[in-house]
Parts: sequence; structure tokens; C-alpha cells
Amino acid sequence: RKGYSGRNRGVRERRVALSFPVGIPVLERVVEGILDYARERGRWSMSRAPERLDLSVDWLRHWDGDGALVVLTHRRQAALARRMGMAVVNLGGYLRDPGVPTVAADDLVIGQMVADHLLDRRYIRFGYFGPRGVWYVARRLEGFRARVRREGGRVEVLWAAGPFEEVRGWVDVREQLVKWLRRLRPPVGIMAGNDQRALMIFEACERIGARVPDDVAIVGVDNDPIVCEFSRPS
Repeated sequence: RKGYSGRNRGVRERRVALSFPVGIPVLERVVEGILDYARERGRWSMSRAPERLDLSVDWLRHWDGDGALVVLTHRRQAALARRMGMAVVNLGGYLRDPGVPTVAADDLVIGQMVADHLLDRRYIRFGYFGPRGVWYVARRLEGFRARVRREGGRVEVLWAAGPFEEVRGWVDVREQLVKWLRRLRPPVGIMAGNDQRALMIFEACERIGARVPDDVAIVGVDNDPIVCEFSRPS
């Protein structure tokens, strides 16, 4: 294990809360960076709410630490974070402007990179599938669509219920996706807002007999190992 550097001697230990689930692959890599920074640059001790699996920051109202790294998903959470009286940094892109310092991926560039990938492979028809009401998903579409339009193309978009909406059930979402795929003329390159949505496209393609990637090329985001390694093809 790495030790603290000499620069940290005599520095008061800072108590920092991690208020987000670490089971999400992207956030697991973020945690590695946080720990590296804490070991090298700051004398931190870490705290988490035991047995909490959701993204709520409510527990921090009664916590007496120095700062918190959080993922804000609702406006109410953002308002609470702004009133906490300690340093709060948001690590998620769910909200357009949470009102606290935010560190997140450049989702506009991510969308452009996916478009470049598909354009380089001579695709001329494009689709986008993702959950509505999520800022990072909308930004990825914005970058994807702008790059495609610059080359004279257009993007067919299908929005699904967002993660915080009442969902009618997987069957309804699957039927909606199947109907949408049947309307798209192959070959088509589709960007998914994240890897979980990419997996849903895979499953819908299997159902209608569409070949991946011959008929439908699918690009997800986030490098979720379960999706990446267990999809066929991977």
C-alpha cells in the first residue's frame, strides 16, 4: 500500500465522506483516483453511510466532517448539498447545473467520438437510444448529432423512461425498442446513452433477428465489464 508523502506531515487529517455507490463501474475507477490523490496530496480519512445503496445525501446533514464527494441526481439533493456548510463536490452528470463544483466526463466530446467512429466505418444512417431527463445522456446525444449533421446525416432518436420516472415495465420498453429498430433501415449505427441501454439494443436485435454489427452497429458508453464481455459479440 502506498504511504503518505512527506508533504503531509503535520497537516490536520481531513474527514471526507463518499456518498455514492461504488458498485457502478465508472465510479469504481473514480474511487481509485480519489484514493491515489488522498494518499499523495491530502491526509484524508474516508467515511460512508453503512448499508446504504442509494445515491441520497440526506445522511450528510448530521455528519460533522470536512467535505463530501457525492453524486447528485435530483434538484432536492442539489439544494441540500448547497446548504451543508462544508465542501461538496458532485461527481455525476445527472443535473445540468447542480450549483456545486462538479467533476464529470466531457459528454459532448464522447458523443462526437462515437459519431467519428461510425462515420469512419462509412455508416450513413444513425440512431440514438437513451433515458430522458438525464443531463449527461442529453449531452452525449448533442455531441453525436452535431457531428453527424456536419457530414450531412441525421439521427433517429428513441427516448425511454428515465431512471427516476415510473417505468411501466421492461416489456413495454422492449416492445417500444423493437418497433423502433424495425423502422430503421440497415445497416445503421446506433449510439446508446450508456452501456445498460446498449445491452437493451442487443437483446432487441436478437428478438427480431437483426445481426450485430452487420445490420445494427451498437456503441455504448462507460465500459461496464458485464455488458462489454457478455454481449454477443462483445
